[in-house]
Amino acid sequence: MEENVKQQLDQLGNLIDAKIEKANGQVLENAKGQIDSVLKGELDNLTKSFNERVDAIEMQNKKNLEASQSKKSFKNQLIDAIKGGALEGMVKGHARSASFEVKADMTTAADFTGEAIPADRVAGYKYDPARSVHVRSIIPNGTTSSDVVRFVKESGYSDGSAAKAEGATLGQSDFDLTATDANVQKIGAYFRVSEEMLADTPAISSYISTRAAEKLMTEEDDQILNGNGTAPNLSGIITDAADFVTTSGGAFYQSVEAANEFDVLVAALNQLALSEYQANYIMLHPTDFHKILLLKDTQNNYLKDQVYA
Repeated sequence: MEENVKQQLDQLGNLIDAKIEKANGQVLENAKGQIDSVLKGELDNLTKSFNERVDAIEMQNKKNLEASQSKKSFKNQLIDAIKGGALEGMVKGHARSASFEVKADMTTAADFTGEAIPADRVAGYKYDPARSVHVRSIIPNGTTSSDVVRFVKESGYSDGSAAKAEGATLGQSDFDLTATDANVQKIGAYFRVSEEMLADTPAISSYISTRAAEKLMTEEDDQILNGNGTAPNLSGIITDAADFVTTSGGAFYQSVEAANEFDVLVAALNQLALSEYQANYIMLHPTDFHKILLLKDTQNNYLKDQVYA
């Protein structure tokens, strides 16, 4: 396109030069120095056409320049905005922010591809919290090298103890001892982890050993408390122990006025004491525990402050 414009301008220039040369020849021939009126008109028309053509080319070049500037990349536009004083007010403390006008045709994708701004990576692995206390930590425990643990259990006792007069026959006491077996049960899980992951991912083995152990102990908690005793389940404490008495057989049945959760715990301790047991721990559901913390008296004083004091 540029070659065509150049050729057109050259043609116009050559034609004008020829007309001027012809006019100069007429001047020499005409002593009065008058140029033929027809030749003068042709020269004026050619000069006007040349000037119009130059003006049209300049106008087109200006449009092309503006179009190329409007397609600046986001990065270049940002640089121009900063040079134009977009941040000056904020730097000098006259403003708390800066504004930039982003044109619709900015090629942002060409400037930000992939991870243009590196992520601030935090070491380690984040996961939901585990239980702070497990049942195994509050009951006696040991180890075995067998698949069966056998212990002798008193299965019955007939008590003939009584006060007797001199020479009277003493009452007979009988007891039964039974060898009881507890089969070792297995609680487990497995993970599928590639060798590349173990080799290339830092601390993955530590994560698995920690996280898996917590999940296994959570399942163990449920088995110790609620296991139904049918293999491979354990025989849980709740399954084996006597139920809390809430009927007329309980020592405090309907005898505590406006009974609350604290009173229920005391009644449970009493039932243990009547069977010659003494509680070492009290296990509560988190909801029940926090409900107890919120109990108040008639003056809106927390009962826990009075009990724990």
